[in-house]
Amino acid sequence: MKYKFKTHECFKKLDMPITMFHGTNDRVIPYKSSEKLKEKFPDKVELITLRNESHRGTIFNPTFRNTLRKYLK
Repeated sequence: MKYKFKTHECFKKLDMPITMFHGTNDRVIPYKSSEKLKEKFPDKVELITLRNESHRGTIFNPTFRNTLRKYLK
C-alpha cells in the first residue's frame, strides 16, 4: 500500500464495539492485519472472516450482506 494507516491508534480512541469483515484472499489489505487488531482489542473487535473472499468480493458475500442487514435493522 502507498499509505500506511495506523488503525490501532484510531481504535484506542473509540469507545464502541467494532465489527470488521475481512476476506482471507484479500490482496489489498492482508487478512493478518485484522487478526492483529482482534488480538489487540479482543473485547472491542468482532472479526467476521469471509473465507476465500477477495477485497472487492466482500460486498457481494452473503455473510457480509446478511450480517449488515441484521445490524442495520
